[in-house]
Amino acid sequence: MSTPPKFYVNHMFETTSYRANWTPDLPVVPGDIGVLEYGQFVLTSSLAKQGLPFEVRESTGSLNLDYNSQNTAVRTINANSGIIPVSGVPVQANVEVTFKKDVGVLFQFSGSKRTIISNLDELGDTILERYNNGVWKKEWVIITDVITTDNTYIIISTTADNTLQLACSLPLGGDNNLALPGIKVGVVNESGSSIKLLGSNHLTPLYNVRGVQKPFLGNPVFRLSEAIRNPDFKALEELPFDAKELVTE
Repeated sequence: MSTPPKFYVNHMFETTSYRANWTPDLPVVPGDIGVLEYGQFVLTSSLAKQGLPFEVRESTGSLNLDYNSQNTAVRTINANSGIIPVSGVPVQANVEVTFKKDVGVLFQFSGSKRTIISNLDELGDTILERYNNGVWKKEWVIITDVITTDNTYIIISTTADNTLQLACSLPLGGDNNLALPGIKVGVVNESGSSIKLLGSNHLTPLYNVRGVQKPFLGNPVFRLSEAIRNPDFKALEELPFDAKELVTE
């Protein structure tokens, strides 16, 4: 079985097409330059430090996300029936989360904002020119797409048939998203083991990167990972996550 970080990073890319930030409090912003070590971004420089101008665009709205992996169940139990059921009013309740498989994920956030680099074509041309002139390192990748959140709640189960009972204040008439504003969560009981990440205030749970790849035949391209789909394509292209990044020597 893979380690929890390896499983989590790989699973979230397969599910969302984004790279998962193993520690969502690690600050990454569009324009950061770094290298990928075991599937995770390590900062080394920035486009600004390299004298490369770029443009960003931010989303004008926000989203809430509630995701759980296959064979994972979430249900509310023992809600406080003494509270008048007014929608939006917090009520003390227990939420039961059950993971059937040996590894599983509960991934929730609220108040998201997406920020992207919007001039990728011009930026890609400049970087490829620098690469061809020997002044851009092949292993460098650029953060081009970032999702930040107001609140994030993540559970990564590491044992099969693991059941957690969580005490929390859920809004009546709402859902089981534990990352909604104002919800306090505590673990009452757990039958197995898991890793729990709960945080707020400008977290970065998801991001994407792009980088230079030199195919066996053809010209260098600006994209992610080992996935070379078309050796003749010269535009700046997203680098899909490759599980080989997680393999240690």
